[in-house]
Amino acid sequence: MPYPDNHVITPQGAPFEALYMVRGGAVKQIQTSGLSHKPTVVDIYWPGDVVGLEWVGATYQDDALIAGSRSFVCKIPYGLLTVFSLKQQSVQKKLLQKTSHHLRQRKLRPSLMQNATACSKISAFLLTVAKQKHQQHYDPTHFTLPLMQAELASYLNLAPETVSRQLKALRQANIIDLQQRHVTIKDVNQLERWAE
Repeated sequence: MPYPDNHVITPQGAPFEALYMVRGGAVKQIQTSGLSHKPTVVDIYWPGDVVGLEWVGATYQDDALIAGSRSFVCKIPYGLLTVFSLKQQSVQKKLLQKTSHHLRQRKLRPSLMQNATACSKISAFLLTVAKQKHQQHYDPTHFTLPLMQAELASYLNLAPETVSRQLKALRQANIIDLQQRHVTIKDVNQLERWAE
Protein backbone atom coordinates (compact mmCIF):
# COMPACT_ATOMS: atom_id res chain seq x y z
CA MET A 1 0.00 0.00 0.00
CA PRO A 2 1.42 3.46 -0.84
CA TYR A 3 1.83 6.03 1.93
CA PRO A 4 2.64 9.73 1.41
CA ASP A 5 5.57 11.39 3.15
CA ASN A 6 5.13 11.63 6.96
CA HIS A 7 1.91 9.58 6.94
CA VAL A 8 1.36 7.61 10.16
CA ILE A 9 1.27 3.96 9.13
CA THR A 10 0.52 2.81 12.65
CA PRO A 11 0.49 4.95 15.84
CA GLN A 12 2.48 4.34 19.01
CA GLY A 13 0.49 2.22 21.44
CA ALA A 14 -1.62 0.54 18.74
CA PRO A 15 -2.45 -3.13 19.35
CA PHE A 16 0.13 -5.45 17.81
CA GLU A 17 -1.60 -7.16 14.89
CA ALA A 18 0.81 -7.20 11.98
CA LEU A 19 4.33 -6.99 10.63
CA TYR A 20 5.15 -4.57 7.83
CA MET A 21 7.41 -5.21 4.82
CA VAL A 22 8.95 -2.10 3.29
CA ARG A 23 8.79 -2.37 -0.51
CA GLY A 24 9.85 1.18 -1.44
CA GLY A 25 10.87 4.44 0.23
CA ALA A 26 11.66 4.34 3.95
CA VAL A 27 9.79 3.92 7.23
CA LYS A 28 10.72 5.75 10.45
CA GLN A 29 10.20 4.11 13.83
CA ILE A 30 9.40 6.97 16.23
CA GLN A 31 9.03 6.80 19.99
CA THR A 32 7.52 9.58 22.08
CA SER A 33 8.15 9.20 25.79
CA GLY A 34 9.08 11.10 28.92
CA LEU A 35 7.73 14.36 30.23
CA SER A 36 8.84 16.35 27.20
CA HIS A 37 6.98 14.08 24.76
CA LYS A 38 9.88 14.74 22.38
CA PRO A 39 9.82 12.24 19.50
CA THR A 40 12.94 10.11 19.08
CA VAL A 41 13.84 8.32 15.85
CA VAL A 42 14.55 4.77 17.01
CA ASP A 43 15.27 3.27 13.60
CA ILE A 44 14.86 3.60 9.86
CA TYR A 45 13.71 0.72 7.69
CA TRP A 46 14.56 0.36 4.01
CA PRO A 47 13.12 -1.78 1.18
CA GLY A 48 13.31 -5.46 2.06
CA ASP A 49 13.18 -4.80 5.81
CA VAL A 50 10.48 -6.34 7.98
CA VAL A 51 9.19 -3.92 10.61
CA GLY A 52 7.64 -4.91 13.93
CA LEU A 53 9.58 -8.06 14.75
CA GLU A 54 10.46 -6.70 18.20
CA TRP A 55 6.74 -6.45 19.03
CA VAL A 56 6.04 -10.16 18.51
CA GLY A 57 4.59 -11.41 21.78
CA ALA A 58 3.65 -7.91 22.95
CA THR A 59 0.10 -6.64 23.27
CA TYR A 60 0.88 -3.13 22.01
CA GLN A 61 3.45 -1.51 19.74
CA ASP A 62 5.99 0.59 21.61
CA ASP A 63 6.59 2.97 18.71
CA ALA A 64 4.86 4.68 15.80
CA LEU A 65 5.69 3.80 12.21
CA ILE A 66 5.75 6.78 9.85
CA ALA A 67 6.49 6.97 6.13
CA GLY A 68 9.88 8.68 5.76
CA SER A 69 9.17 9.59 2.16
CA ARG A 70 6.64 8.31 -0.34
CA SER A 71 6.73 4.69 0.78
CA PHE A 72 5.23 1.38 -0.22
CA VAL A 73 4.52 -0.97 2.66
CA CYS A 74 2.86 -4.41 2.80
CA LYS A 75 0.90 -5.14 5.96
CA ILE A 76 1.22 -8.81 6.96
CA PRO A 77 -1.36 -9.87 9.57
CA TYR A 78 0.59 -11.73 12.24
CA GLY A 79 -2.03 -14.46 12.80
CA LEU A 80 -2.04 -15.41 9.12
CA LEU A 81 1.74 -15.25 8.97
CA THR A 82 2.02 -17.64 11.92
CA VAL A 83 -0.28 -20.20 10.27
CA PHE A 84 1.48 -19.82 6.91
CA SER A 85 4.97 -20.12 8.40
CA LEU A 86 4.00 -23.39 10.10
CA LYS A 87 3.17 -24.79 6.67
CA GLN A 88 6.12 -23.17 4.88
CA GLN A 89 9.32 -23.61 6.88
CA SER A 90 11.20 -21.36 4.42
CA VAL A 91 9.05 -18.38 5.53
CA GLN A 92 9.84 -19.01 9.18
CA LYS A 93 13.56 -19.34 8.38
CA LYS A 94 13.55 -16.08 6.39
CA LEU A 95 11.82 -14.20 9.23
CA LEU A 96 14.37 -15.50 11.73
CA GLN A 97 17.20 -14.42 9.41
CA LYS A 98 15.66 -10.94 9.06
CA THR A 99 15.26 -10.69 12.84
CA SER A 100 18.84 -11.77 13.44
CA HIS A 101 20.20 -9.32 10.85
CA HIS A 102 18.15 -6.45 12.27
CA LEU A 103 19.29 -7.16 15.84
CA ARG A 104 22.94 -7.28 14.74
CA GLN A 105 22.59 -3.97 12.89
CA ARG A 106 20.87 -2.30 15.84
CA LYS A 107 23.53 -3.59 18.25
CA LEU A 108 26.34 -2.38 15.98
CA ARG A 109 24.95 1.14 15.41
CA PRO A 110 25.71 2.67 18.85
CA SER A 111 29.32 1.49 18.80
CA LEU A 112 29.82 2.95 15.32
CA MET A 113 28.30 6.27 16.34
CA GLN A 114 29.88 6.56 19.78
CA ASN A 115 33.28 7.99 18.81
CA ALA A 116 32.29 9.46 15.45
CA THR A 117 32.33 13.19 14.83
CA ALA A 118 29.15 15.01 13.82
CA CYS A 119 30.58 15.46 10.34
CA SER A 120 31.33 11.75 9.91
CA LYS A 121 27.90 10.72 11.28
CA ILE A 122 26.04 12.94 8.81
CA SER A 123 28.27 11.98 5.88
CA ALA A 124 27.89 8.28 6.68
CA PHE A 125 24.11 8.70 6.89
CA LEU A 126 24.00 10.38 3.45
CA LEU A 127 26.08 7.52 2.03
CA THR A 128 23.69 5.00 3.61
CA VAL A 129 20.72 6.66 1.90
CA ALA A 130 22.65 6.73 -1.40
CA LYS A 131 23.43 3.01 -1.04
CA GLN A 132 19.76 2.23 -0.38
CA LYS A 133 18.73 4.22 -3.47
CA HIS A 134 21.32 2.37 -5.58
CA GLN A 135 19.96 -0.99 -4.34
CA GLN A 136 16.46 0.16 -5.39
CA HIS A 137 17.85 0.97 -8.89
CA TYR A 138 17.46 4.73 -8.42
CA ASP A 139 20.11 7.38 -8.96
CA PRO A 140 22.15 7.28 -5.73
CA THR A 141 23.31 10.88 -6.17
CA HIS A 142 19.81 12.44 -6.15
CA PHE A 143 17.34 11.64 -3.37
CA THR A 144 14.98 13.03 -0.77
CA LEU A 145 16.08 12.59 2.84
CA PRO A 146 13.71 10.27 4.73
CA LEU A 147 14.13 12.43 7.85
CA MET A 148 13.64 16.10 8.59
CA GLN A 149 16.66 17.84 10.16
CA ALA A 150 15.29 17.57 13.72
CA GLU A 151 14.63 13.86 13.18
CA LEU A 152 18.10 13.38 11.71
CA ALA A 153 19.54 15.05 14.81
CA SER A 154 17.54 12.67 17.01
CA TYR A 155 18.60 9.61 15.01
CA LEU A 156 22.30 10.55 15.07
CA ASN A 157 22.18 11.79 18.68
CA LEU A 158 23.22 15.31 17.71
CA ALA A 159 21.85 18.78 18.39
CA PRO A 160 19.67 20.16 15.55
CA GLU A 161 22.00 23.18 15.29
CA THR A 162 24.97 20.83 14.77
CA VAL A 163 23.17 19.00 11.95
CA SER A 164 22.33 22.32 10.30
CA ARG A 165 25.97 23.52 10.58
CA GLN A 166 27.40 20.28 9.20
CA LEU A 167 25.00 20.18 6.25
CA LYS A 168 25.94 23.80 5.52
CA ALA A 169 29.64 22.84 5.65
CA LEU A 170 29.04 20.00 3.18
CA ARG A 171 27.25 22.45 0.85
CA GLN A 172 29.99 25.07 1.16
CA ALA A 173 32.65 22.43 0.40
CA ASN A 174 30.66 21.68 -2.79
CA ILE A 175 30.23 18.04 -1.74
CA ILE A 176 26.43 18.15 -1.72
CA ASP A 177 23.62 20.41 -2.77
CA LEU A 178 20.64 20.55 -0.44
CA GLN A 179 17.29 22.15 -1.22
CA GLN A 180 14.94 21.49 1.71
CA ARG A 181 15.18 17.66 1.93
CA HIS A 182 16.35 17.11 -1.67
CA VAL A 183 20.01 16.07 -1.78
CA THR A 184 22.39 15.97 -4.72
CA ILE A 185 25.75 14.37 -4.00
CA LYS A 186 28.27 16.26 -6.12
CA ASP A 187 31.46 14.54 -4.91
CA VAL A 188 31.06 10.98 -3.61
CA ASN A 189 34.79 10.53 -2.96
CA GLN A 190 34.92 13.61 -0.74
CA LEU A 191 31.77 12.55 1.08
CA GLU A 192 33.37 9.16 1.77
CA ARG A 193 36.43 10.93 3.19
CA TRP A 194 34.24 13.08 5.45
CA ALA A 195 32.48 9.90 6.64
CA GLU A 196 35.74 8.34 7.93
